[in-house]
Amino acid sequence: MSAETVKYEETTEPSYTFEGLQPNTKYTIYSYVEDESGMKSNTYQTEVTTNEYKEPIINNVTFTSTLNTIKATVDAEGRDGSITTYHYYKDGDLITSIASNEYTYESLSDTSSYDIKIEVEDSNHVKSIAYEQTVSTLEYIYPEVESVDITNQQWNSVTLTTNTKESTNPISEYSYQVEKKDGSVVQEWFVGTKTQVIETLEANQEYNVKIKLKDSIGRESK
Repeated sequence: MSAETVKYEETTEPSYTFEGLQPNTKYTIYSYVEDESGMKSNTYQTEVTTNEYKEPIINNVTFTSTLNTIKATVDAEGRDGSITTYHYYKDGDLITSIASNEYTYESLSDTSSYDIKIEVEDSNHVKSIAYEQTVSTLEYIYPEVESVDITNQQWNSVTLTTNTKESTNPISEYSYQVEKKDGSVVQEWFVGTKTQVIETLEANQEYNVKIKLKDSIGRESK
């Protein structure tokens, strides 16, 4: 980088501070003194290079996910300037620029991944290197049948108790369909209960019973 000569006002002080300089730049400084009679000294010349500017840095970002939100908490430091603004991006788009080191991305889809990018900006309008990470919302656990207890077998009926695996939301509906072994449907899908009596069966027949679950927000078992 080429040298830049700076002129300055005269002062009665033995020291002077040059302000408004560029970082990592070489400057040529000229100075002389003058006595009461107006006699000037020789001119002293020196070259000085300003320090490199230390941009703000992001040390770490902590993410906390729910089914539909991702909260980002940013740990950053300003160094040569104080941090004034946090820029939050999602999938390449700037979502918001705010003064807080915490932001919650909302209205997201469950069981999904998002490319999150965060930058901080200091009081001198210098931005940090971006912090980027792919973050996922929590997985939605669909209702699922774990096992079925068969009890009270009669010649024309049987009682089924459906045991389910843990799911995100509670089970609100149990549906059943009854088929003969050859695949012919003898009872179309109907809504029953967790413990359901399957009736009007024929004696000495094998049946397949299909069970479908629905949770409290309407998502069905797969």
